[in-house]
Amino acid sequence: MAFRFKSNVKDLLKATGKNIIDAMDETMAEGVLVAIPLTPVVTGIAQGSVRFNPAQQEGSKFVGTWGSFKVDYYIFLEIGARGRSGGHMLRQGADAAYPGLAKRIKRRIN
Repeated sequence: MAFRFKSNVKDLLKATGKNIIDAMDETMAEGVLVAIPLTPVVTGIAQGSVRFNPAQQEGSKFVGTWGSFKVDYYIFLEIGARGRSGGHMLRQGADAAYPGLAKRIKRRIN
């Protein structure tokens, strides 16, 4: 008796990649949602700069970026300067969100 096996590896990898991207986007969004209310508000510009760019696949890697975009002084709010301590808002967002990434991927794949 012979069995014929048709492999859909490309489709499987594409679906898995989509699941990873969705999990990364959800994780970055959580980091943003944690960081925004922790960001000091004077004019709201720094707070409004915290966002994420959707994840994408680059070759065999999955890449996503999040944080403060186009507000140069945000780094000083984050790490501190001139004797003032930083608020570490993005670090706190990462600490809250990153541990859940593996669970998010597993939930989508299983």
